[in-house]
Amino acid sequence: MNKQAHKIRPIWAYAFLFILIYVVMTFYITVTTEPLSLGDKETLRSFSAGWTTDTGEVISLEEARMKYYYGEIVAQKKLPQNLSDEDCLSFETGSVAVTVWIDDREVYSCELKENLTGLGYGTAFHQIALTAADSGHTIKMRLEGLYHRYGRIRCVRLGAAADYIHSAIRTRLPSALISLLIVFVGLIMIVVYVRIPDKENMPFDILALSALSIIVGGWLLLDTQILQLLTGYVHLWRDLNRMWILFACYPCVCFTNSITEQKKRIYLHIAFWYNLVLYIAILALRFLAGVDMIASFSRVMAVISIGTLVLVIIIQINDAIYCRSLGLRTRIRSFYPGVVAFLICAVIDIMTYLLGRSASNTYGNFSRVGMLLFLLVSMGQFLGWWTRDRETIERDRFINRFLQYAVSANSMDDSIQAMLSYMGSELKAERIGIFEDQSNGRFRGKYEWYRDGLASADLEMMVLPYEGVVDELYRIYESADQKLIVRDTNEVKTASPVLYQQLITYGIKTIVWGPLKSGGHMTGFLLFVNSPEEMLDETAEIISLISYFLTQMIMQREEQKRLRFYSYNDSLSGALNRRAYKEYLDGELDLTAPFGYVSVYINGFETVNNSQGYEAGDRMARDLVQALKEVFGPEHVYRLAGAGFAVFGFETDESYFESDVERARRLTQEKGLEISFGSVYCAYGTMSIDKVIRHAEELMRADL
Repeated sequence: MNKQAHKIRPIWAYAFLFILIYVVMTFYITVTTEPLSLGDKETLRSFSAGWTTDTGEVISLEEARMKYYYGEIVAQKKLPQNLSDEDCLSFETGSVAVTVWIDDREVYSCELKENLTGLGYGTAFHQIALTAADSGHTIKMRLEGLYHRYGRIRCVRLGAAADYIHSAIRTRLPSALISLLIVFVGLIMIVVYVRIPDKENMPFDILALSALSIIVGGWLLLDTQILQLLTGYVHLWRDLNRMWILFACYPCVCFTNSITEQKKRIYLHIAFWYNLVLYIAILALRFLAGVDMIASFSRVMAVISIGTLVLVIIIQINDAIYCRSLGLRTRIRSFYPGVVAFLICAVIDIMTYLLGRSASNTYGNFSRVGMLLFLLVSMGQFLGWWTRDRETIERDRFINRFLQYAVSANSMDDSIQAMLSYMGSELKAERIGIFEDQSNGRFRGKYEWYRDGLASADLEMMVLPYEGVVDELYRIYESADQKLIVRDTNEVKTASPVLYQQLITYGIKTIVWGPLKSGGHMTGFLLFVNSPEEMLDETAEIISLISYFLTQMIMQREEQKRLRFYSYNDSLSGALNRRAYKEYLDGELDLTAPFGYVSVYINGFETVNNSQGYEAGDRMARDLVQALKEVFGPEHVYRLAGAGFAVFGFETDESYFESDVERARRLTQEKGLEISFGSVYCAYGTMSIDKVIRHAEELMRADL
């Protein structure tokens, strides 16, 4: 279990570091190598100033506002004398129709048609090829605003076309890379969603978050115009830019609802139809009412944004009320850092836009960073859940396997020993021990497991006092939030010199300790010795999970012993009873090996019971059993009837067996008992135990 569970943390740490290095190096190489490090700033020349209009006014094209010229600017300017065949006049316009002449010859025309978004087509890039023969000639340009006299022109440059493209891309590259990273995170989340089998138990709707990430990241990428620079398409990216973001409402609400405790489906229905109705409305305004999207888009965006925000706030308020009523902590709080980061970045972008402090092609970078931070916080929450979920699955597997060992053996002792062996191999400890309370202020080792290649520590011979050792362990356990891990014996040298001396004496470097408690009383403790550093915390968690179960098993073991005693022992004499005798004969006695059998009878037993009472008869039986146990062992003495007993002896020679029989006879005589013995020794085993028993009984009756 731990081998897999503990690998989760370093794997994700390596993955995060790997991705960070990958992103940083990609960005560095992209902006510093040849494709984007050409000296375009030196080869490109500004060609915006010094243009003369039809009225004789000298203007700068980049500073001119078309609405002041009734939506149209016609201006001309002399070309430089040192043009080359590689030079181009390059510039960027927004919703402007362009016509260019050199002298009276038309060399370029761009009158884009009406499109899905309306008359305005947004940003377009223009490049008019020049030659050396054009040097010193007059270039004339007509700029016509396509929507209500509005339009703009920027970045008018003279130089190589490739240099202009490189310059435009490099300016937008940081924005594009952040946008691509947002899309990339969304794609990664889709892969994660597909690969995770237990989708019902995910902490939130990762598919909705991935859709939101791709929609917003794609929209922000389109807004950089890099795709237009690379492909040359204008309407395609403009239409997608205006329509793509309108789909963000529904996944945003789905994600927010998924991180609540209630998860009301009504919000999903509201968000879906709200989003769909607004989408249909903007299309109806465009195609049925003829409303240009340049005018309607900002209003529709405001309605969608406000509506989405209101729904999100309502969801959070209802969830807070619900959680408060049940005393729960709202999970939405875990996402507040990401939300706050995004809102702060968005406010900065809005302020820079209103104050006119940001160029249009770099506008929105703070919002991009904020969105990325929000996604990273969300992914951090998801990875935290995934790690905990994997650990839980592995821990469940461990516990299930642990329980299998608990029921696999015939006795509780064997089950506990098997479980220690399993835990030791899984948790990589050198030794594991269970100490049990002896009810005399001391704890004695009861069970031990040790790694192959090591010698037994003879825990059954080890006794630890409660005062000064066990009580100190329990004190540290309580003060450390129900967990005791000694990572280095020097940690306890000052705090507990007695405990430190015990650890040094037994060569212990690290321990993980946990009590076994029943009814608030500590009945024992579980000890892991010299586990690897990376396993210590996991071992402590496992101890907390299994300690109660182990305690119950030990209690059940004692109960089984009591039940077995009453089932297989004669309660008056202490000898094994007839049931135990029958089971021994039927299954356990090896009839092929040498053994002896003794039939024993208390003479006058009934007379004593009648004349002196049953207590006197019971006392005679106990005295006899004590003598027989002393000679033949407690596990070989059986009471078959009131005065009848049977004994097995496993001496290797008949003379030894007969010697033990005589010794038993002397001991009973010393106790004042009149006992009849009938003994039979089978040097080579027997084919019929019944014949052996009958012969012994005959000899016993002859001894009366």
